[in-house]
Amino acid sequence: MNFKQVIEKYGYPVVSKEIAQTIYEVKGKPPTKQPLYRMKKLNGECVSADGKKSRYNCSKWKFLLDAPFSISHKCCDIMKKLPIKIFERRTGKKCILGNMADESQLRKSDWIKHGCNAFDKKRQVSSPMGFWVEQDILRRFFLLLSNTPN
Repeated sequence: MNFKQVIEKYGYPVVSKEIAQTIYEVKGKPPTKQPLYRMKKLNGECVSADGKKSRYNCSKWKFLLDAPFSISHKCCDIMKKLPIKIFERRTGKKCILGNMADESQLRKSDWIKHGCNAFDKKRQVSSPMGFWVEQDILRRFFLLLSNTPN
């Protein structure tokens, strides 16, 4: 599927994948196992182990439940993850991913736990850019541009 087809079938990936997934699952298309938890996040009712409000609360995005368009987290699954998994199954090869730890809390904790080469995971992956941040990429890009002869 291309991006337009994904949007038409599932919806737009607004704010972040986590927020889009929360909205998608609360709306119940398809019904999910945890709509109550997702609704608690949108109501700002989740608490962490120490009894404080959870950082996963996202009440400021509750208005998206009434958005006049569909919202979904499916674009990365369909356009990136699925093709990579199909490639790995067909070829027996492993992919090198361009994920950076600062792109999400999940990627950060995964990188801290497994490092650059996660060979101890069920699905072995290599993420050599894991410790980079967006500014590293931009700095190197502009450095390359400035050293390119006209």
